[in-house]
Amino acid sequence: MSENKIKLQINIFGDFSSIQPNMETIRSLTKNLEEFEFLPQYFQENSLTIKNVEGDVVDELRSPDFSSKKRLRLSSIDENYIIEFSSNIISINVRKENDKLEDEISKIASVSMGELRSSRIGIIIIEERDYIPDSVKPSISYYDELDELDEFEIRLNRRKKINVNNVEQLSNVIINISKPFIFKEVQNKLVQYVCDINTIPENEELRFSSDDVISFLKEAKSQGISMFESLNGD
Repeated sequence: MSENKIKLQINIFGDFSSIQPNMETIRSLTKNLEEFEFLPQYFQENSLTIKNVEGDVVDELRSPDFSSKKRLRLSSIDENYIIEFSSNIISINVRKENDKLEDEISKIASVSMGELRSSRIGIIIIEERDYIPDSVKPSISYYDELDELDEFEIRLNRRKKINVNNVEQLSNVIINISKPFIFKEVQNKLVQYVCDINTIPENEELRFSSDDVISFLKEAKSQGISMFESLNGD
C-alpha cells in the first residue's frame, strides 16, 4: 500500500428533515459525542419566530426550500471528523485514520441518525499520489509518457453486490484517477485516486440502520483499498 494517507467520506441518504438546525440539536449532538469535542461551524435555522414586546409569539416565518442545503456542520477540535447535515444527507468526513476508526464512526453515525433509517449508503475513499499508474497507461503512443501528461482522467464503474449485515446490496463500484490541468508555470504532479462505492439509487426503501452503515463501511473500505493496492502492484 502507498504511504500516502487516505481521506474518507461516508454519505448516508434518507429523510433527515426532522433533525432541526437549532441550538437544541447542537447541544444534544455535542453532549452525546463529547469525547470528540465537536463544535458547530455553522447552522441555519429553517424558521424565524417573531415575538412582540411582551414576549408572545405573533408569527413564524419558514424558509420555503431546504431540500438540498447544508443546514448544520459540526467539526471536532482536532478536525479529524466533520459532520454535515442536510434534509436528505448526513455526511461524515474523516481527515485522519486511527485504530479506533470503525468504532468512532459507529458512534457518530448512531448518534447522528438516532432511530432514523437510510435508503442509501456511500463511501468515498480519496488518496493522492505523485504518479499515474502504469496499469492504466493509454494505448495511444503519443500519450504513453505518463510523466509528461499535463492532464489525465479515467473513470470506471461496475455494479456488484456488497454484503451489508448478511444481506447482498447491489452497489456501484466506481474508481476515478485524475490529474487536473493547472494554469501555472510549475507542472502539476498531483494525481488523485478516488474510489466511490455506493448502494444503487433506484432502491429508495428506508432499509438501513446505523449498524448497517458500519457493516457497509467495513466491506466497502476493504474493497476500495484493495483496488488502490492493485494499481501498479503496490
